[in-house]
Amino acid sequence: MDQIRQFLNGITALIASATLFLIGITALVVEIKRTQGTLDPNGNFTNAVRAALRRRSPRLIVGVALLVLAAGLVSAYLSVHAARSVNEQLRDDSWAALNTKDWPTAIARASKCVDQFGAQAEREQQKLTADHIPLPPTGKVSPEERDGIWARGVLNDVAACYFIKGQAAQELYRCGEAKAAYQAAAGLPHARVWDPAGFFWSPAEAAEARLTRLQCRLIHREELEGFHARNSAHDRVPRRLALHRRVVVSADRKAHAA
Repeated sequence: MDQIRQFLNGITALIASATLFLIGITALVVEIKRTQGTLDPNGNFTNAVRAALRRRSPRLIVGVALLVLAAGLVSAYLSVHAARSVNEQLRDDSWAALNTKDWPTAIARASKCVDQFGAQAEREQQKLTADHIPLPPTGKVSPEERDGIWARGVLNDVAACYFIKGQAAQELYRCGEAKAAYQAAAGLPHARVWDPAGFFWSPAEAAEARLTRLQCRLIHREELEGFHARNSAHDRVPRRLALHRRVVVSADRKAHAA
């Protein structure tokens, strides 16, 4: 079921449905043209369609079946996306921006998720801690454990967005913002993130690992100028952060989370 959900949630489902639709239409047109030619090369197309339906040739049956399957895929794709909650959409948009290295957009979308659902996630985490609920497992889990993890959708998505915000801010040399986001993610230990490879990981643990490696050091003038050249004006480090101003730079800032 996990693989089916991932398939329907991606663009591959639309590509597959479009392919099936084209093959189905081609099969139908070929069969109808063949029937029309058999009846009369100049015969009525409508009559040819009716004749083809009466004959129920294998090509016609396959064509209709492919069209039905294509329609079913589109319907399932739309259902899955319509069922996504606002926090899921913001989470996915944040990941998409991060994966394309659009750091400002990743921060903006992750911040929107945190602003809307952060308080709810913190209340849920506080209750889980107060009730002494064990931390959910990471890696591959059983169906029962998976359902329990996914039931905490808001908590999971907010923690993921804190982690995304921290990583994007780190790439933009934003010291306080990166540290605060990682600390917030680390404060939600019951949250889990689903990896398409087929396992769960902990954003709190990943954030803590990045915090331990987070260092402040001097940025040399050449490095600062290179940063200015790579980023748009509204996201540049201010010119006043020349030599002797400290900003956060991770020792391994180019390494991405597992």
